[in-house]
Amino acid sequence: MEAWWKVLGNPHLTPEVQKKLVDGVHAEIGARSIDELAQERDEILLGLIELRKKVGKGDQPKLAERVA
Repeated sequence: MEAWWKVLGNPHLTPEVQKKLVDGVHAEIGARSIDELAQERDEILLGLIELRKKVGKGDQPKLAERVA
């Protein structure tokens, strides 16, 4: 992960930072199961796809194609 953060300077995953990250993820997840989180993710992604179709952006290249 640190390799992705080069634009941020020199971040380091110290034990304190790791604890903050883990605590933040747990707070965000709450009591939801992996299946519930996956369902929520899928619903959001499908909604974004529908929105892109409505605004005529459905023919844009995929993100992977634009980044490459």
